[in-house]
Amino acid sequence: MVDFNELMAHDDAPEMVVSLAAYALEQYGVKVPSSTWEPSTALMVAEAVNLAAKTIDDGFYAIKHRVIDAAVALGCTGGWGSDGDGVFYLHHPDVGVACFHDPFDEIKSKGRWFEPWSGIPRQNAAFQILGMPAVRRLYREATQRGGAVFGIKAGAVNRAMEKIMA
Repeated sequence: MVDFNELMAHDDAPEMVVSLAAYALEQYGVKVPSSTWEPSTALMVAEAVNLAAKTIDDGFYAIKHRVIDAAVALGCTGGWGSDGDGVFYLHHPDVGVACFHDPFDEIKSKGRWFEPWSGIPRQNAAFQILGMPAVRRLYREATQRGGAVFGIKAGAVNRAMEKIMA
């Protein structure tokens, strides 16, 4: 449905990379806020692209690294996990912390992330984080140090999600 290589052949400007990724997501029915130039939206689009690669079309893998790099260029904090696990962490205070595996070393952004993983898997909720403020707040508060429920267990987040989605 979407030619990912053609889509990303046009422009390297971070705003355009995120906008084109949002366009691709919307072609598959994933609603994206219109402010794709905002760092917080860029992080959410990167996370949604990562999920879409696993659940919708593996072509999204071709753009995942570019969207992550664009989110950093737009102002998100990012860095490689300090334990050498090949995970890139991406943070914005309005969204929390997301993490991405990069088995082919495609993410070009540098930096180190010294915080441990929160223990809260959020990838499967990426579409809801993108489109539902209540879900976004839950994951924001659970995944960043200083968040209102930082340190909460994944099971408690899952139960909260069930209530939000009911």
